[in-house]
Amino acid sequence: MNLQAPLVVRGRSFDTTDWAPDIWVAPGGAWRWKDEDDFARAQELGVWTWPTGWEEWRAPREWKPLTLPEGWDVV
Repeated sequence: MNLQAPLVVRGRSFDTTDWAPDIWVAPGGAWRWKDEDDFARAQELGVWTWPTGWEEWRAPREWKPLTLPEGWDVV
């Protein structure tokens, strides 16, 4: 999972910003952080600060996983 700013399409090009840390998710649901070294370097340079205020946020319990549409994996 790549954490990045929303994509902005500008004609035949696009803009986005990579937010450095990414998450790798296994098919079974286990996950781990990726790019921790890049994130640490960005913090050293002052690009990202920590904490952000979102560390304790959790989705409301009533939120359920979204379902994918029929045929989503067909190319």
